[in-house]
Amino acid sequence: MIVFVPAIFNLYEKYGIKLNQYDDVAMPVYRELVKRGADVKWGTLDDESDVYVCTNPYKFKGKKHKTIYCPDGLGLQEGAYKIYGGILFPGPYWRQTFEEKHGMNDTEKDARFPSIGWPPLDLWFNSEGKERKSRLREELKLPYEKTVIFGGLYDGRGGFVSEYMKRALTKFLDDWGNHDPVNVIYKGHVITTMDFHNNKVVKRWAPIKERMDKLPYCNFIDPMTGGNIFDYALVSDLIVSGEGCTALTAYMAAGIPTIQLGMRWYTGLISKIGESYIGANEQVIGFSHAVSTFRTNPQIFMPGLVSEADNLPEVVDHAFTCPDKYRAEEKLFLEKIIYKADGQISSRAADAILKMEDKLA
Repeated sequence: MIVFVPAIFNLYEKYGIKLNQYDDVAMPVYRELVKRGADVKWGTLDDESDVYVCTNPYKFKGKKHKTIYCPDGLGLQEGAYKIYGGILFPGPYWRQTFEEKHGMNDTEKDARFPSIGWPPLDLWFNSEGKERKSRLREELKLPYEKTVIFGGLYDGRGGFVSEYMKRALTKFLDDWGNHDPVNVIYKGHVITTMDFHNNKVVKRWAPIKERMDKLPYCNFIDPMTGGNIFDYALVSDLIVSGEGCTALTAYMAAGIPTIQLGMRWYTGLISKIGESYIGANEQVIGFSHAVSTFRTNPQIFMPGLVSEADNLPEVVDHAFTCPDKYRAEEKLFLEKIIYKADGQISSRAADAILKMEDKLA
């Protein structure tokens, strides 16, 4: 038996919540194993199992030795990785970082620590993605040609990051009529946006939700039932999120322009600015740390547009004017972070899990 444990399984248990299963990045791998007839279940660590597949590296209750870690983001959290039964690395950079820190022999590389890619990206290559794209367009009723999506940012630091995202979105909505019309989507992280005690949107986001619900070109996505932010890349032309956010990398892999909110006043993450520095009425074009928020030593930078909240409308205009400006840099970045976005990631992950199952059981 293989048990898949959701990234926020502790919330499932604490509040009795049954979130949409698409919210977990391992779901494509789970479906692939079901399709193959494998003995597999979607559950928790309390379920007795030979092998667990988990996207959250914490609270393993002494079961790490028979757990396969499938990272829920494109950055690995710190931890005692060597005691995992296996790790499905999203790309070569992460496996190299792991090898430099912990060491591994050639047998372990292939058997326990394969570099397979990042499962949610399969959606943009298969028939399910085409069907979901059609369904989303029908559900969202997008009146304009272009769509900008905000969100994807987990805020575990007292709400400061969420407040800055709200400030940026408010500025964009206030200035909406002064620019070419676009559709606007907000898809917040479920933990950041949802008040689980009262089963409603948290107070800081309630006024934004009320405002967007009244505008025909806006969609405030329900954090409980709205699926995963990566689904919305199917209908988006630009994403705005925080520096180093996994959603930016995923959208970048889909060929969608990205804007990073440069929260230097809070995070201090931007260390290298390209063509221009942040200033009044200037587009901010630069490179922020790709891995700072992942708590590793930053060795590479995430290319693309960087903006502060107050000049976001102008930066969005700039992004639509030259959407491919950084594609060469983005390609090099993606080659390090993601292994083969080719529609076969879930298949490779399933192969690796089945091979490890016999050894871990």
